[in-house]
Amino acid sequence: MQVPVFPPTLPSLEHFTAEVVRRGWVRQVEFFPRLGSTNDWALQWARRSDRNQPAPESLPLLVWALEQTAGRGRRSNRWWAAPGALTFSLVLAPDQVGLPQALWPRVSLLAARAGLDALSEFFPQGAWALKWPNDLYLAGRKLGGVLVECTGGVRPLLVLGVGLNVNNPLRNAPAELQHAAASLVDHTKQPVPLALVLQRWLAAFAPLWQQAASRELSLPGLWEPWCLLRSRNVVVESNRTRHSGTCVGVDEDGALLLQTDQGIQRLLAGTVVRYDPPGGAP
Repeated sequence: MQVPVFPPTLPSLEHFTAEVVRRGWVRQVEFFPRLGSTNDWALQWARRSDRNQPAPESLPLLVWALEQTAGRGRRSNRWWAAPGALTFSLVLAPDQVGLPQALWPRVSLLAARAGLDALSEFFPQGAWALKWPNDLYLAGRKLGGVLVECTGGVRPLLVLGVGLNVNNPLRNAPAELQHAAASLVDHTKQPVPLALVLQRWLAAFAPLWQQAASRELSLPGLWEPWCLLRSRNVVVESNRTRHSGTCVGVDEDGALLLQTDQGIQRLLAGTVVRYDPPGGAP
């Protein structure tokens, strides 16, 4: 049986859009039954809008596709997104919340935390975790990811892409992903209307975005209780260099903190290429 996209409380795209806009944060919604990449579409829109100087009230813009055929992850990786996955992007203006470029690394961590808050409402007993800098895990497997890109230009905009495995069972995934990825429906056995999950994610992310530039927002406090890497020996690749150490958390700027023989090392960007059980040797 096909899972409804919209719940009874939001019975159509029109109702969903009206409710999202009514809450006064997202200003526009672009919906596609099928799209190559929501981030690609959003980047093209943002760059075109930069030339035309869009009014501030046009942002944030939400781009949602029911099926994404050419989704991208970090480092140009493909993102598997079968029907039933939740895939969307937001076009965000950092200047609207006073977010300086030095704090942009916070955005992916906040987006992943919003994913945890949203999905754990539907499966509160799940073994949820966050993996720096942008991944959501369930029972030790990756359930979702975040990709943040910047347009540059006169008014730099951020395009925040999110992919969450919600109603797409892993039995339909490529063989190499079936033992590494997770999907909510495989654990709950009950599908959830995607519009409801998206609404919950937006509700969780909105206050985090509004406070993204504030030093009163404790990023370690939001992240570390669910930090998958804490106390584990990890190897991180950053700027073509590999860094090894024991993760001791994240700092207020979103940097990963590694305890090394030379002391604490801060990594604001990078890819975790290996991590071991707590106390293991990388």
